[in-house]
Amino acid sequence: MRRRRSRVALLAAGVVCAAAGSALPVSAADASPPDWRRYVQGPATGNVRPVTAAVLSGNVTHAPGLTGRGAEPTTLTVTPGGPPATVLLDYGKEMVGTPYIDVVSAAAAPPLQLAFSETRKYLFDADGRPTGDGVGTGGYERQQSITPTAHSRVSGTFEGGFRYETITLSTPGTVVLRAAGIAFEAYRATPAQYQGHFLSSSDALNRMWFGGAYTVQTDMAAKGVQDALAPSVLDGAKRDRKIWSGDLAIEGPAILASLGSNGAPYVKKSLLALLKLSKPGSGLAGFGVPSGGSNGLDPAYSNTYSSWTADDAVGYFRATADTDMARQILPYVEGQITYDSTLTDADGLLVTANVFGGPNSGLDWDIYDGPKAGVVAATNMLYYRVLTDAAYLETQLGNGRKATEYLATATRIKKAINARLFNPATGAYGLGETARGTIAQDANSLAILFGIAPQDKVPGIVRALKTLWDAHGSRPFSADADLSTTHSPFITGLEVEALYKAGYATDAEKLLALTWNQMIDPKNPNYTGTFWENYLPDGTLQDGSISASHGWSAGPTPALTGYALGVQPVDPGYRTFTVSPHFGTLNWANGVVPTPYGPITVTWTRRGARHELTVKAPSGTTATVQLPGHRPLKIHGTTETLTSDT
Repeated sequence: MRRRRSRVALLAAGVVCAAAGSALPVSAADASPPDWRRYVQGPATGNVRPVTAAVLSGNVTHAPGLTGRGAEPTTLTVTPGGPPATVLLDYGKEMVGTPYIDVVSAAAAPPLQLAFSETRKYLFDADGRPTGDGVGTGGYERQQSITPTAHSRVSGTFEGGFRYETITLSTPGTVVLRAAGIAFEAYRATPAQYQGHFLSSSDALNRMWFGGAYTVQTDMAAKGVQDALAPSVLDGAKRDRKIWSGDLAIEGPAILASLGSNGAPYVKKSLLALLKLSKPGSGLAGFGVPSGGSNGLDPAYSNTYSSWTADDAVGYFRATADTDMARQILPYVEGQITYDSTLTDADGLLVTANVFGGPNSGLDWDIYDGPKAGVVAATNMLYYRVLTDAAYLETQLGNGRKATEYLATATRIKKAINARLFNPATGAYGLGETARGTIAQDANSLAILFGIAPQDKVPGIVRALKTLWDAHGSRPFSADADLSTTHSPFITGLEVEALYKAGYATDAEKLLALTWNQMIDPKNPNYTGTFWENYLPDGTLQDGSISASHGWSAGPTPALTGYALGVQPVDPGYRTFTVSPHFGTLNWANGVVPTPYGPITVTWTRRGARHELTVKAPSGTTATVQLPGHRPLKIHGTTETLTSDT
């Protein structure tokens, strides 16, 4: 490996195309890299107009006037006994905010019904007619009524995520409208708000990275939005609109990778809200609502979500070096471990209960499957993770003795997991001790990601995981589990990271394509520009209740920053960090990772059999750079260009 000192340069021009049959499209060989700003989806202004307006039923003249781009106003007329007049507005992608209409005149001021849906299908009944009654095919479009007033802008009430809106006049009368739109009330990020970005030779991966970023932005609520007491990161734009720690495991890293310090307060305040909801002496809260409560349910939710709360909090510290936050979270993380230790068996493994809620509940991300009781593999892997998180936290705060104790317990747990939950017959970890033959996507992904799986077992685990793949992604469990086959982008995002970490970059890219290509396809009937909560094995949404903008599905954003660019923090705030790109089929990639010390800039290009890599480490930081097949090289607050020999 050779190196030379240089100024930061974009080295992506003139790259060659990937081989035929690549799972992901790449830029043309002679094309210059596109400007990353063109992938940003956030509205340019807070006043968002629909992209199109079309007549669905009844007497409507000049429907396009509602977009605000036509000279003529839109008129809706209903005669006695006549059909309702309905217009369909399409905003082109996911929106969050308060709808309004600009009224020219309103004879007898008849009421207007507004209905909202993320996908067009659920605005209609089984016969394809606009419902206007709030029940729809999937029973989840939302409706509100407003009374138009002549020569004024009339606003409705706040609506969570939607792409489509219908405006219906159903009683006799005439209403003339000048325009319609919404006041956008999620986090509105233009390129100016992005402190980090990602770009590569794959247009699909680029759209996934920015699609994930926009997904989490639609889930961010500023203080005061729907009575939020503080900036909050919610699970979904439409529902549940609550803070969930499992979702934050993906949302937090995605926000920090894209918005940096602009988004950090939302992550921090959400974590603090969960910690403050936690009951002393029990597991940490796994969910809450931005107004400070938990809607009457036990906020601990489940043992796994309690573990995610601790892991999210330590991960935030690792990325931001917020020492004040670290001191605040320390007693909560210690308390979580103390409580967990009361739920263990003779080998120290956690035993969960067959109950719906509570700090020892076996309920998990697949809530529709019900609780998983006993010694569950994924639950214990998260327990191991919290122990290593606690050791990291204690070390950084100068508590070496406690760190040693936690690491000793973690070592014991890891040994027990491998002895009791790994199944040599399948070459993978089972769902749990009573279901060792079931291949679980979550457990096997976490085993690799958290460093639990012995290195010699990793190839077999990857082979086992790939048996779960189908045309639309991955099933969560092998067929013998008798559990739901609903695909979870949340768990698949973790598998993508695990594949990258294990050195299977091409497989990681293929799984990204299988899972997220359908979500970034504007021709897909469920397209919202954002990522879906889950979907059926055939790639369709089960019904209208499924969120089409769900933060836990934004996995491509942190995965591509952390592995395709290859930037990972070591000491808090990236004071020390690693750069180890996983090239896969890509010909080039470049991007910026925001840190408290300044931006880390990484650019790499494939040049025949070699790779050229340029890294800019901010002043005060040290990067350990690793190219395949070569010894690590340290960079201290400067810029280096490295070239692999093969």
